[in-house]
Amino acid sequence: YGLDFGYASDEAAVVAVWKKGDDMWLQQRVYGTGLTDPQLSKEMELAGMRKGFDDIVADSAEPKAIATLKNLGWTIRGSEKGQDYKRSAARYLQAHHIHILEDSPDLQKEAATWCWKLAPDGETALPIVADGNDHLIDSTIYRVYRPGSLLTPEQIAGVRTSRAPAITGGRRVVTPLGGNGNGR
Repeated sequence: YGLDFGYASDEAAVVAVWKKGDDMWLQQRVYGTGLTDPQLSKEMELAGMRKGFDDIVADSAEPKAIATLKNLGWTIRGSEKGQDYKRSAARYLQAHHIHILEDSPDLQKEAATWCWKLAPDGETALPIVADGNDHLIDSTIYRVYRPGSLLTPEQIAGVRTSRAPAITGGRRVVTPLGGNGNGR
């Protein structure tokens, strides 16, 4: 599992990840605001996650929350982000066939709108992931990313910016997932 912490305006997000070869299946398990760490723990249990058994990789920027969940019985550790991790992780995800389970509406929305930042001309996609509503995507990245296992910044510079555009709300959006809302 991957976990991105949130509270007031940002959602806490937990995603289950299964991987076989170049295929990756994602399922949203928890998604909501206003959850304290004990409430998040309860929501994870209600979602079928098992304390002391299921392995969770969480946002390393929240060591206190990780420690709290560990004290509540969860097997959890912080992610290893590394330099330029989001761009590198986006390239890693592009190399996979992403399957988002139907019972994951918020993850489907995030995947459909996750995009590369656009240059001031509004047309040219930059090799930078735009920040926004991407909590479940971040959870996925925390689960699958390992520094050194992905492309280096030098390798990224030689890769084209997008595999495929996605159409969202009548405007062209270039998505790092190369998808059209179904993760493909």
